[in-house]
Amino acid sequence: MGPTSRAHAIDRLIAPMASAAFVESYWEQAPLVVSRSTPDSFADLLSIEAIDCILSTMRLRGRDLRIAQEGTLLPTSNYCGSSDGEDNIDLYRAFALFSDGATLILNNAERFWAPLRELVAGLAQFFGGRVQANVYVTPPSSRGFTAHYDTHDVFLLQVAGAKSWRVCASSVALPLAAQPYDDRVAEKTDTQQEFRLTVGDTLYLPRGFIHEATTQVETSAHITVGVFAPLWIDLLSELIVTAGERDQNLRRSLPLRGLTLEALNLAPDVVAAVVRLGDAQLLATARDRLVDRLTSSQEPLLRGQLSELASHVPIELHTRVRRRVSVAFTVRDEGQNVVLSFCRRTIRFPKYVKPHLEFIVGVDELRVADLPDDLDDDGKLVLVRRLVREGFLIRISDL
Repeated sequence: MGPTSRAHAIDRLIAPMASAAFVESYWEQAPLVVSRSTPDSFADLLSIEAIDCILSTMRLRGRDLRIAQEGTLLPTSNYCGSSDGEDNIDLYRAFALFSDGATLILNNAERFWAPLRELVAGLAQFFGGRVQANVYVTPPSSRGFTAHYDTHDVFLLQVAGAKSWRVCASSVALPLAAQPYDDRVAEKTDTQQEFRLTVGDTLYLPRGFIHEATTQVETSAHITVGVFAPLWIDLLSELIVTAGERDQNLRRSLPLRGLTLEALNLAPDVVAAVVRLGDAQLLATARDRLVDRLTSSQEPLLRGQLSELASHVPIELHTRVRRRVSVAFTVRDEGQNVVLSFCRRTIRFPKYVKPHLEFIVGVDELRVADLPDDLDDDGKLVLVRRLVREGFLIRISDL
């Protein structure tokens, strides 16, 4: 998969036929339920057997597993501590708590299960921000958390059993990370919706919607995909920093006489600098820096890279390659260079390479020889071999 991977990732969550409905819900900040006619929609993504495998073979620690019951997170001392170490999970105690009605929660489960890792990577590209996947396993007639809202958007993917959800809007619209749920402040609205998710169903909840869930007669397992998409406030913060690096007036100390309105009104140079924040070039620079920061912070998914580096088969002109599905990237000019940023990597090339980078990222796959001919054969090989070695491209086959 090439440039279409981002759309494929969102299709996995909501199904292609619901794409238009999701876009509308996303912009209107409204919940959306997608019921599927095929209960095995997520069978290759996660199952009870897969969760069992993670718990029993991955030597989890306290930070990897939370256990909650009736709205309370249990202290890790209730299920950690074994002959292998104080922070190691004691599965006997964890399973005993589960049998007594507690919910098992795998934090950032994409770290342990490759299909989830690939899904998270594709969604990070789609939304342009951080994405994580937590897994909840709840026994019958139980609930993990009481009513609350999240400060990020979530997708709930039902992978086993069923779960009933009650959802309503909160008086705190679009809360920031610094505005966590507080039932003394976040009043519920009169409009309440109820959903029952069965295997293969998805529920999309925008941040700020209060929700709680319970199981009935069977064990439930669902994935909560948390989406930390960039906000306007993030762009504005980057814009102010960018402007401050260019204009010393924004770097001046605040007045010693105190932050009175009169004192602040005596800073016309600062006011003028703030007005200049609307400059289109400054805004474009801030945007590029924000995108760079978001894409370069994503963790790489380098499946097959060791095999590639260990291969004795050279990359030749007939070799076919593609961009890794997990890689979010930016290509931008920087002085006499063109800069490729991706997954905590920054690589600089001579500026004449830019059309070739744009060609590579604009197609699903290519032969090395397919690169534009203003780069000679040796140059094509040098470029592609470097991108493969760095983990940006992956070899498909030699034909």
